[in-house]
Amino acid sequence: IDAQEGINDDAQKNVFIYSAMAVVVFFALNVYIPKLPLSIVPVLAQTPIIQVKMFEVLIAVSEEQFFRGFLANLLITRTNAGIGIIMDGIIFMVYHFAVYGNSASSLGIVLGAGVTLAFIDWKTGRVSPSIIAHVINNLL
Repeated sequence: IDAQEGINDDAQKNVFIYSAMAVVVFFALNVYIPKLPLSIVPVLAQTPIIQVKMFEVLIAVSEEQFFRGFLANLLITRTNAGIGIIMDGIIFMVYHFAVYGNSASSLGIVLGAGVTLAFIDWKTGRVSPSIIAHVINNLL
């Protein structure tokens, strides 16, 4: 998008709608898939809350730039939308083994979130809705 043009009203509406959709899906995943206790990085447990929240925002933005902005688009162009979206979700889940270990319910939530975010990225053609949703999820 040309910086002087901005984005039109329909594109702004889509960003809002798909961001909200992703937040709702995250909420549903967290409610309906029982979560087991998660391992927490010990350093973060001793860090002031503002620094932890800033870290969570940076992690969400960087993960979305890589997993949706780069990887999902690469996989979708190399295969097709359905396969690329599922593959991106699976790779996103495998990446999160470091945080969640082998907790099936937690990894199920991450897989569902990854697939949802990849779909939203593909549907809107933008990574911003998935960034917004991921940031909101991490802050909650």
